[in-house]
Amino acid sequence: MKNTTILLTLAFVFTLTICGAASAAENESYNLGQAATQNAIADTQLGFTSADGTLVITNAGAAELNGDSTEGGQQAVVDTTAPLNPDQQVTYGKGNLVVLNKPNDPLEYTFVTKENNVLLAKKFQVNSDGTLASGATIYISENMAESNWNTIIAALGNNAFDIVAIANLWANGAPSDLLKIAGTSGVSEGLLTGYVSSKSFYENFPLTNSQQSYHVMVSPGAGDDDVPMTILDVVPLKWVGSGSSQVYNYQALNNGDPNENVYIMWNRATNTGILALMKHNTDLLNQFTAQTGITVVSGSLSELKYMSWLFAKMKTDPASLVTVDKLATINKADFDYLWGTAVIDPNDPTKTNVIFNPGHGFDKAYINNLPNYAHNYQYQNILPINNYATMEAIGAQAAQKAQTLLGFNNGDSNLLVITSAGYSLLDNQGTLGALDGIISVTGSTIGNLFSLKRGIWTPLWFLFTQKGAKGELNSVLLQYNENTQTLEVLPVVYNGVSYNVFDISGANLAGGSGSAGWDKSVAVYNAYTYSIPDSAQQDYYLVSLTNQWAYGMPYAFLKSAIGGGCPGSGLTQGYLIADYVQNSLPLGTNEAYIYLAITAHCKEQVIIDSLGLSAAQGTYYTTGLRYSTENSAAGIFVRWNTVTNTGEAMLLDLNTAIINQLQPANSNYYKTMYWAVWYLDQAFPGKALYGTVQTAFSVVRTIPLTQSDLSNMVAAGGDPADFIKNFVIPTPTPTPTPTPVTPGGNGQGSSLGQQLSGFIGGFTSNSALQSQGTSANIAPGLPIPAASTATIVAGTEPASSDSGLIFWILGALMVAVAAIILYLARNTIAAAVWGSERLGK
Repeated sequence: MKNTTILLTLAFVFTLTICGAASAAENESYNLGQAATQNAIADTQLGFTSADGTLVITNAGAAELNGDSTEGGQQAVVDTTAPLNPDQQVTYGKGNLVVLNKPNDPLEYTFVTKENNVLLAKKFQVNSDGTLASGATIYISENMAESNWNTIIAALGNNAFDIVAIANLWANGAPSDLLKIAGTSGVSEGLLTGYVSSKSFYENFPLTNSQQSYHVMVSPGAGDDDVPMTILDVVPLKWVGSGSSQVYNYQALNNGDPNENVYIMWNRATNTGILALMKHNTDLLNQFTAQTGITVVSGSLSELKYMSWLFAKMKTDPASLVTVDKLATINKADFDYLWGTAVIDPNDPTKTNVIFNPGHGFDKAYINNLPNYAHNYQYQNILPINNYATMEAIGAQAAQKAQTLLGFNNGDSNLLVITSAGYSLLDNQGTLGALDGIISVTGSTIGNLFSLKRGIWTPLWFLFTQKGAKGELNSVLLQYNENTQTLEVLPVVYNGVSYNVFDISGANLAGGSGSAGWDKSVAVYNAYTYSIPDSAQQDYYLVSLTNQWAYGMPYAFLKSAIGGGCPGSGLTQGYLIADYVQNSLPLGTNEAYIYLAITAHCKEQVIIDSLGLSAAQGTYYTTGLRYSTENSAAGIFVRWNTVTNTGEAMLLDLNTAIINQLQPANSNYYKTMYWAVWYLDQAFPGKALYGTVQTAFSVVRTIPLTQSDLSNMVAAGGDPADFIKNFVIPTPTPTPTPTPVTPGGNGQGSSLGQQLSGFIGGFTSNSALQSQGTSANIAPGLPIPAASTATIVAGTEPASSDSGLIFWILGALMVAVAAIILYLARNTIAAAVWGSERLGK
């Protein structure tokens, strides 16, 4: 017994050791980000501490590291540069921290410095073994010599063009919202022309009431398709109306010309709208070549120069970037003809049959015959004004007012701030700077300061929530009054009493119609709501996000919940769908995901973020319809090989009936918020019911695709589910029977051995990033010596070289301890087994 006790104690200590290792792993991305930043600051060639401005471009927060999220890498950059002079600080409010949505790439950081007209960059990448490798310090200003471009490609890798293009746009004064979009869509002609299209449509046709809404139809792949999601908040998961009058906000299908888009302002009260068929100016490339003598080659220095030329025109003559081919009035029949409809058959007692009428997309003959809308289309206020100091002051004032009411201290981890700052515009002034003002008072970090995606017309507001010891979520909502230029508390009025501070916890708001919780929820709705358009649902977002934060949200889910997703049970389903796809269709070399949303609903944003999708890059498509002929579909997922231009498409079903049986019933006002918390608590990876929820998934069919097949499947006017189910798989050409192999050759035995050796190698390899070139790209006259090849950053080696050895030693100890315990307890175990059999358990 004594020996058994000792061994159990050893096992317990061993468990604590493992837990400590896991806790340390959570800080790994922070430590690596800190090491990269410290190295960049210390690099005299890069000149970080003397720069006029600094920029960091990273996929921290998007990429994973050893299965963990990496948002700590962003926070490390902000914290490590905080002691520097203001010009050198990288902050959440300056727009000089750009995140690339590259979840399938290795974790990387590129540090950029600007001094006069000189742009320098240095990239750091985390290797598969956990070491941090750095490349050369290189010159990346667009006036570089052509011969230096290959050096940049070698130094910056697959994302080189976008990194250099984002850096040059930033140096030329591009607004933070444009740079944010570039992190998802990349930099292209479409990014800039799409920005002009979206912003000008808003300026010409602003929303004035809750009955009005924006709707956009795009043909993916030209770089412009992500822009309206940010500027107009037409994310593909939102809709207005219900039943036959329901219309979604965003549709992305192959309509032939990816340079065209259809923008609609719809009025549900009158069932009429204004339609604009907009297009990139097709003569821009010719104009550039005529003026400069440069022929543009995609992904080259010539295209970088073209981007700078386009942005200069965007600042001085935005109207020259786009054309409005048609401005028309439309009715509901016109809307349905172009967009399509899908409704539940009212005569079907099972409520499962769908009446599906695909849209006709960009039917030019039809659009050109629509009645003209007389309007002098203007291009004003395209680029927002950067007034950082003013916005920083407003953010600090908001935090100080909330501090007076709530009594929190700087650095309080039980404080959450949600704000529209970063998306709202005040008289065409960007509001991102308010985030830094908030941080100066609250000490908030990436985990408890949420910039919530909203339309640019949304008022500037701030919700401060302090979590109490008993789970209460005491909240203060402040809104900036543009007329009086003051911050005002928006009180919750409940039972005739006005409360500046109100508990919005799920416990306080729980209860069905007629209960106190229901009445409190209605009071919160009245105080927090903003409904232009109706799909904004501001009160729901604030209540749901706050409660999910209080419970604990994985960052991979959190970023989607604040970045465009509706934070309810639909978004949590999307998180599980993305998880299922990543496990069942893992990517190999030269592979990427493509996704067609059928049906479209709240799941979309987290699938986009998790799989690294972008309509602008031609990897995200959606019918923009709530229902499908495969009405239980979770979507169509394609694993695409970018070298062979072939892939496989999987039609995936999700049987929500299985999940509904598991979910506890509730009749609360904010019903789906409670279900979202249930998912976090019970159904997410690692939770008790995760395995059960997985049984709700089933693959309807998987088919091979060529480029032509893919284009047909995502084309407007078709039925994607029907395409998959009725696709005739080509008969393969017979191949000779392979010669049998002996173990150790090229057969299964060898493959398994290769897999195991690769697995082991993942723990023991200490290889550095491949050489980035032997010399830096030096600007004429710039006194920087040639840089060395990629090196392992000092201090990061143990994360790689020792981890494999430690893992195997600890694993061996665990097996040994378990074996000894089993031996000592063999008699007890045997008795228990026989006893169980006799009892019939």
